[in-house]
Amino acid sequence: MPRHIITIAGRRFVVGDGDIEQVRGRLLEAVRNGGEFVEMGAVDALVSPGLPVFIERRDEPDSDPEPAAGAATAEAIAMPADEFDDWGI
Repeated sequence: MPRHIITIAGRRFVVGDGDIEQVRGRLLEAVRNGGEFVEMGAVDALVSPGLPVFIERRDEPDSDPEPAAGAATAEAIAMPADEFDDWGI
């Protein structure tokens, strides 16, 4: 089953194949409006012109369960805190 990984400012979100067009549309709308928050599951990401956003398609085995009805369209993939240590944050 295809999954899409969206990377916004180094943060990664997973979106199912059925939701990608809706999410892509919200991302484009945010850029065209000069910047807006886009809901990515439990996280709202501020998307603005000039911010690189990457959408990567991955084919996953069909054994993965489908998201439950009413589940958020994307879930954050946690980044290890030590990745920020190099930046002094």
